[in-house]
Amino acid sequence: MDLNQKQQEIVNYLEGPLRVIAGPGSGKTRTIIAKIEYLIKVKKINPKKILVVTFTNKAANEITERIKNLIGIDNFNSVYTYHSFAFHFLRLEANSLNLSNNYFILDGQDQKSLIKKHFKDEEFIANNSIDLNDLINIFHKLRFNPEEKISNDNQYLRKIAKLFDKYQNYKKEISALDFDDLIIFSKEILEKNEEIRNKWRKKYEYILVDEFQDIDSYQYQILKSITNINSKIMIVGDPDQNIYSWRGANIDLIFLFEKDYKNVKTIILNTNYRSTKSILKIANNLISNNKKRVSFDNNPFNKEDKKINLIIGKSKELEAKKVIDEIIFLHREKNIPLEEIAIIYRSNYISREYEIELINRGINYIVVGGFRFFERKEVKETLNFLRFLLLKDNYSLSLIINIPSRGIGDKTFSKLENEANLKKITIWKGLEKNLINIPKKLQLFIDETKKILEEIPKIESFKYFPNLIEKYLNNIGFFNFYKNFSEEKVKNIQSLIELIAEQFKRKDSLIDDLYDFLKNCALFSSTDTKSLVNNLTLITVHASKGLEFEAVFFVGFNENIIPSNRSIYDSKIEEERRIAYVGITRAKKYLYLAYFYGTDFYMNPWKPSRFIYEFNYPFNLIDQKKDKSFSKFQNYQKNFIKKGYSNDKSNLQAGDIVYHQSFGEGVVIKADDIFVTVAFDKNHGIKEILIEHQFLLKKD
Repeated sequence: MDLNQKQQEIVNYLEGPLRVIAGPGSGKTRTIIAKIEYLIKVKKINPKKILVVTFTNKAANEITERIKNLIGIDNFNSVYTYHSFAFHFLRLEANSLNLSNNYFILDGQDQKSLIKKHFKDEEFIANNSIDLNDLINIFHKLRFNPEEKISNDNQYLRKIAKLFDKYQNYKKEISALDFDDLIIFSKEILEKNEEIRNKWRKKYEYILVDEFQDIDSYQYQILKSITNINSKIMIVGDPDQNIYSWRGANIDLIFLFEKDYKNVKTIILNTNYRSTKSILKIANNLISNNKKRVSFDNNPFNKEDKKINLIIGKSKELEAKKVIDEIIFLHREKNIPLEEIAIIYRSNYISREYEIELINRGINYIVVGGFRFFERKEVKETLNFLRFLLLKDNYSLSLIINIPSRGIGDKTFSKLENEANLKKITIWKGLEKNLINIPKKLQLFIDETKKILEEIPKIESFKYFPNLIEKYLNNIGFFNFYKNFSEEKVKNIQSLIELIAEQFKRKDSLIDDLYDFLKNCALFSSTDTKSLVNNLTLITVHASKGLEFEAVFFVGFNENIIPSNRSIYDSKIEEERRIAYVGITRAKKYLYLAYFYGTDFYMNPWKPSRFIYEFNYPFNLIDQKKDKSFSKFQNYQKNFIKKGYSNDKSNLQAGDIVYHQSFGEGVVIKADDIFVTVAFDKNHGIKEILIEHQFLLKKD
């Protein structure tokens, strides 16, 4: 196995504790494998006496597979995640804590199934008002920070704390442990029982820990308990890539390691085999502004270099259009497969404009680690509120009457429906006119709904409609409910309301626009993205860690997004800088940063991120000028009438007339076997669209 000088030094060092600071793309996994091979083949250490701990199942499986293939050891079973190691430990030592040997483990899906089934009558579960992933995340925080149950004065969180206590008790009844229990009980046994602690300290001759920057204080205490200050232990991590503080990752631990262990040697891996010189230059410039780090620069191994590009949009939508244009250029002209291109962003709500643009153009994409925008629970619920305000029918009401919880279950709703049917009216008509028995908990919802239904016809301009919707959702408790659990979900709701505002052009067509808007949203959420091209990746920075792409578009690079508005005020700017650093170092060859102007949900002006200036780099500005051929078709398009179109798009050529579900009618400028370039009206401009896209029709 070919190694550079520093990698070889790491492999050979066995004198005592070793701290490896591994920059992005520096071949750390390769070095870990080489170290294991050296320990087994050269130093003749029994594989069972080696412990390897990493952060994810994916990483653990990769190391195990590479050991099997490269070293030829089929039964190397000593690679664990922290949770799988804790499970292994408890299987042997659970008796010391009076835990049943017959316990079983709840993984994430098991947790959700148990909660949904056993606590189906609890308020949050019965009305499906909270995402189970969010609930489990709150349980996690309460497990590791029990004082929050007492100190928190938020009524929703107090209710969840009570549900958490019931969940804990039920686990005991059925002898079940979740992943948090594995860590906590292992730590407790090791801290309380010196005999067990000493036994495990003798168990391993060498310990390797990967992704050390991501561990929390509980995991670190377990590690300290099974080692001593002179142990032969190697930790591998990079404080510059610590981006998981929200789930407990403690950046201080990689520095504390030097104090807790004796004569620690530090080796820095800073030769980057992934990215170009320019990408590493801006990464180095950015991260050098952080104080809490091990100071080093990433040095490029590759000699080839590409200028880094900057895309500026006058709005979010124009930013998305320019980015997708550039992606199509890379795909067609530079022959980069779509699966080698990623759109990366700080938070999931940024994906909305990109998903709409991609769907409209028929480009296949996947959202990694999350739902597509129109499939997100809070977005669907907001659309259901709009649907009800338009239709006021029983079905639409059934979707929103208990969001957030108002104690209206299926039985109560059936009673309301039966009363309304007897009077041959809708439920809403009965509630509005007080013609049926009204549960007290519904009164606020009824009053606020009556208000907005009276106000909608009176608004002087469409621009007031988003404010009206926001006020309504606030007054009925919808916004506040999500504010208690997830800022990101609130931003998704706000993003949807912004989208509504963008769609409406005239006050007298507000209702028609709403109908069309809801129809289009249904099309977006049901679109089948199987196409002639492979998947483009949409992904958050956090989900992208450990991945790499030929081309990366880091979008929404705006102040209050990256860095986030909360981080600015909470003095967490260094972690935001690390998040940006991780995002840009996913790129191998092409890197684009994109930001936009305009105003946010509260009409504050958007600005480029402060990090743009910290890069201290002369970016190549991507300025796509209007295609000259566009002007030929502007007047011609006004005379189009939508009739006589078909889905047969064979032999498309310049001059053909086409129709698109979202962009309207247009004229083909050019076409090849996969894409067609179409000039639409001035609101949509020139677009490149997949020929086989279901939204695109050809005039007969």
